Amino acid sequence: VSRLLERRVAEVEGVRGCQHWLSVIAHEEEAEWVDAGTVKGHRRVKMVEAVREEVEQNLGTGKVRDFLMGCVDRRLVPTPWLNEKLFREPLYLLDRPYHVEDDRTDLEKKFPEFFRTKLRREGWEVPEAKSTVPIPGYNMPADADYRTYDPAKGG
Repeated sequence: VSRLLERRVAEVEGVRGCQHWLSVIAHEEEAEWVDAGTVKGHRRVKMVEAVREEVEQNLGTGKVRDFLMGCVDRRLVPTPWLNEKLFREPLYLLDRPYHVEDDRTDLEKKFPEFFRTKLRREGWEVPEAKSTVPIPGYNMPADADYRTYDPAKGG
């Protein structure tokens, strides 16, 4: 319900005005902010009515104030870092998927460690690769038997 209300208010007042207007409706101060004699004021009156009706229809009568206060409390605050072009929010239902071309060379595809090294040089934070397969001389002693070696015990 909150996302629906945010979208509905943002259509009339824009994204920046969304928190303000939901807060105004929650505090029942819309009479101070709306000039019903203008087209914009009429749109705001309809928006306020629609918000109140939506909350009452879905949550019951008398729940508007508490619900809207919960909607605006520490939410809908501008976050410029979210607006960067490359940021993708996986939780947005309307977020459109996009495809990233595979630009690895044949050598990087065959040996992923080369690709990891290239990413580190470019400044990416790449976690260390950990093999779950016992490899003598690499992640276990060279003279150990891979069939009986227990990495937790070290031997």
